[in-house]
Amino acid sequence: MSSSTVVNITLVILDDEKDWMPWIEVIRTAAGDLWDYVNPAIPTKRLKKLQEPVEPTPASVHTPSLTPSSQTQDRNSLVIRPLVLITEVTFSDLSASKQAQLQMLQNLYLYKLKAYKTKVKVINDLHNKVQ
Repeated sequence: MSSSTVVNITLVILDDEKDWMPWIEVIRTAAGDLWDYVNPAIPTKRLKKLQEPVEPTPASVHTPSLTPSSQTQDRNSLVIRPLVLITEVTFSDLSASKQAQLQMLQNLYLYKLKAYKTKVKVINDLHNKVQ
């Protein structure tokens, strides 16, 4: 079984100002929901920016805890226990429910990363089309 793809190419030649609107409509259609990222009517600094998703880590689901460090005594024989913030968290430090939560967040991250990369490709293709 073979499959075929139909590609419609719209060629717009910009000879004068009246050709601008048909051309920009071709670009707007190609941009789809990414138009707000490439709209030439908006100054570059004000265009929406794609945000690459942030990969979750064990620290993303771990609630920081303070743990007592080594004990010391002062002159009145009171035990002083300085608290230390634990910052390094590994997957094995997490409870089973936190591990499951992290795995869900990692799956969501991979989904968002794929969507992000697709949007970057579409925007790059648009830039190439315009040039």
